[in-house]
Amino acid sequence: MVMRRVVLQKDINTQEDTELILDVPDLEEIKVITIRKFKIYGYIVLVSSLRIYVKSSHLFKNKYSEVKDTVKNLHNKYVRKNKKVV
Repeated sequence: MVMRRVVLQKDINTQEDTELILDVPDLEEIKVITIRKFKIYGYIVLVSSLRIYVKSSHLFKNKYSEVKDTVKNLHNKYVRKNKKVV
């Protein structure tokens, strides 16, 4: 019996507190904020893409020299084995 009364009282209290206040800024202010955010995000994308480009070019340069050395070593090993000069 007591629980039913408590449940009914909770339902009555929640219905009274349903007023919702929204603070929406003006359209010009929203426009300024979105332009500012797009500029920031554009800068972040530009910097990150340049960093990836530089790091990948450095990686390719190092790997190219490693592959070049291994091919040269294999070629020298083949020449010594067959005693042919190509």
